[in-house]
Amino acid sequence: EIKNKLTAETLRYNLNSKLIEAKKNVELTDKKGNKISLSKFIYNQNSKRGYGYDIKAFSSDGSYSEAKEGEIDQIKGLTILRKSKYTTCNKIFENGKFCPSWSLTSDQIKHDRKNKKIIHKNSFLKIKNIPVLYTPYLSHPDPSVKRQSGFLPPSIKTISNIGRTLKI
Repeated sequence: EIKNKLTAETLRYNLNSKLIEAKKNVELTDKKGNKISLSKFIYNQNSKRGYGYDIKAFSSDGSYSEAKEGEIDQIKGLTILRKSKYTTCNKIFENGKFCPSWSLTSDQIKHDRKNKKIIHKNSFLKIKNIPVLYTPYLSHPDPSVKRQSGFLPPSIKTISNIGRTLKI
């Protein structure tokens, strides 16, 4: 069974150190259907840690993230994205620019898969790329959690005869 698929223009694998280095048009697809595009990706199979740059991630749950850089630690179950944007909107690009109905831009997003939490640090909630709310810390359950008490994220939709609607 194939777990992950990695493609790139330049791909190096060091048999001794078990280090994978991929550059230019790097695409990583996992068995869950998550697709990640990067400019550069380095992964150490011994330590199960990897680093990526210029990240654009389309998750199978419909969410989208992009970040300047990030790292993954499969042993600890952590993914950390720096200088990042996150949204669950389907239409995220308008005239070639990132412009979903809503997004969170954060200095750091930390996804803890073991505790099923996503933690945002120094975040701005933006509606149509206009900053509306700043928070130094925000956490919410990851998409695999069916139900949890606390903050419920709103969904913003446009209905042709009504206009914009907000639903919680």
